[in-house]
Amino acid sequence: MDILGGVALNKGCFVGQEVVSRMHRRGNIRKRTLHVVIPEDLEAAPGADILAPALIGALTSVEKPFGLALIRVDRWLKAETDGAAAMIDETPVTITKPDWLLAELAAKDEA
Repeated sequence: MDILGGVALNKGCFVGQEVVSRMHRRGNIRKRTLHVVIPEDLEAAPGADILAPALIGALTSVEKPFGLALIRVDRWLKAETDGAAAMIDETPVTITKPDWLLAELAAKDEA
């Protein structure tokens, strides 16, 4: 929500304001909700761990063949650099890099 303009840091009070403000000022948000493509033959349910090979996140919702997962972006990118595939129950899944995440990563590289 912060990247897509869903949070106004110059407005009044809202639920979670302290956390949002702290993360904005620290400039380091480690977890992001990302889109996951799940193979049809995999019985995945919310709460399933995503490994690569260490834990990088967990599914939060599933509507096959898609799902949403809360992913530790730093761990996922390291695993990707090391050539490790993201897996649920030893079955590879695809985590999508949306344009806003690519822009965020490029901005961090420039800094």
